[in-house]
Amino acid sequence: MHESDGWGGARVSRRKVLQGAGAGVGLALVGTGPARATPATLAKHHAADVLHCWVAALYRSQGQAWAWPTMAARFYGLAMLAGWEAVVDGVPNRRSLGGRLNGLGTSPVAGAKKIHWPIAANAAIGHVAAAAAAAPPATDVPDRTPAVREGLVSYRQSTHTALSRGVAASTVAAAVRHGEAVGRWLVTWAAADGFDQRDAGPKYVPPLGPGLWVATHPNFGAAIEPNWHRVRPFALQVARDADGRAVCPAAPTPPIPYDPTPGSAFHREAMVVVDAQANLTDAQRMTAMYWRDNPDGVTGLPAGHWMGIASAATEDSGKDLGEAAEVLALTAICIADAFTSCWIEKYRTNLLRPISYIRDHINPGWTTFVNTPAFPEYTSGHSVGSAAAAHALTTLLGNRSFVDRHSEGRRVTGNPSGTAYTLTARRFKSFTAAADEAASSRLWGGIHYPMGISHGLTQGRRVAELVMATARTTPGNGPR
Repeated sequence: MHESDGWGGARVSRRKVLQGAGAGVGLALVGTGPARATPATLAKHHAADVLHCWVAALYRSQGQAWAWPTMAARFYGLAMLAGWEAVVDGVPNRRSLGGRLNGLGTSPVAGAKKIHWPIAANAAIGHVAAAAAAAPPATDVPDRTPAVREGLVSYRQSTHTALSRGVAASTVAAAVRHGEAVGRWLVTWAAADGFDQRDAGPKYVPPLGPGLWVATHPNFGAAIEPNWHRVRPFALQVARDADGRAVCPAAPTPPIPYDPTPGSAFHREAMVVVDAQANLTDAQRMTAMYWRDNPDGVTGLPAGHWMGIASAATEDSGKDLGEAAEVLALTAICIADAFTSCWIEKYRTNLLRPISYIRDHINPGWTTFVNTPAFPEYTSGHSVGSAAAAHALTTLLGNRSFVDRHSEGRRVTGNPSGTAYTLTARRFKSFTAAADEAASSRLWGGIHYPMGISHGLTQGRRVAELVMATARTTPGNGPR
């Protein structure tokens, strides 16, 4: 299908050119580009397909890397920020996030005008993604970083080849220089965020005491990312208490105090989980698996699931390259800071998981439908991250219905029974409804108390409100 695009000619839709396929994160390239194209002054004259295809490639890369939730959220945030910064000068009445995010200075390409924006975005995202690719530290999973990075580099080159067809060599070179400059700027900034040094020093030892987190049945894995509080958020301001511990401004209401006494408020929280597991419907089991998003070599983690939703929603809304880049960047940043906020709270509270409490005080043989991940309970990461994503998307795209097809047809396991489930598309009346379902799925999975879910949703919305107030892409300081 041909369409007028303001380049001085017609072009083939980039989704026809950029088709996700093949192993790893590579693409099979089909179709042809325009016979001759010149760079447009405005990003709105370009389709956003390069961004949508990158979201899919990034998702596959995080699955291949077996990334952890916090790592993946940071990765998407950096990559999508690169996409925005590469095209922002082609978006009227919008501004760079340089000077708006923690420690990020002025863009080195500020004021650029006549750039081939899709080629620039591909160069910037590809540069940042390859540099930011990382493996979880100290796990039994082999380090797949070299293979992941090689796949991302290959994907960038394949996309560059497709986008460059019929474009003057000088135009291509200028766009690549532009994107690379953005990429180098953001990689330098990210190198100072504490990610590489987060586990420096003595090995983390979980505190001991009644009601505190312990390694959980059946895997009994070591605590995941206990030092994430050392990683600088994108936009949130993190303070320290008198003991030097991180305090997030979006911290939730404290959990109900631990109490093993039958009939106590805490015991009742656990009994809600027990009753939910005893009465699971087939629909609830399917929902729990749909939103599971645990590292398994395939899934791109909760952040990737929501980035897929964001990508599809912007595409379905007909957003152009500049509009889509803004939505994807701000959503990714909200999600990344939501997981940072959540992890700070998890390791401040260090609350034991339902399976530990229930096996100790209610039923020694009790188990969960979804395996419990190896980090403290309070609050629910799915709840915090989903609520933040939903708030960002509602703010940017409006309160709208959508269909989530990101996992359609995929067979998943990972529950203790080993039963496989084939995932189907799901329709939601709003982004908030999707976030609520994602949060509830953790109760049906048996891995969170109701308070961790409900307070997590509140925490996530508050994180997004704070981020959106700081990471402003619009001029002035008034409301968006």
